[in-house]
Amino acid sequence: MKEQKIWLKTKEVAKEFDLNEDTLKKQRYLSRLKNKKIGLPFVKFGPRIVKYNRLDIIKYIEDRLNIIISFVANLNLNIKSLTV
Repeated sequence: MKEQKIWLKTKEVAKEFDLNEDTLKKQRYLSRLKNKKIGLPFVKFGPRIVKYNRLDIIKYIEDRLNIIISFVANLNLNIKSLTV
């Protein structure tokens, strides 16, 4: 069964994921300014209505963690090859 999308307001995202509302606003601004995705994925439902899909946020965080884990694993391999 496909999970239902849960849409969160900026304030709810900030509270649930321990983020600053201003950080989320800056990320949205920079995304628009630089015309590329910066920060958490969001959807604009109107000129003043911004929502975040909870599942998209979780996937975004998991993807970033996997990148960090891969980087650390490669770093450890490089360090071990230097010490052998």
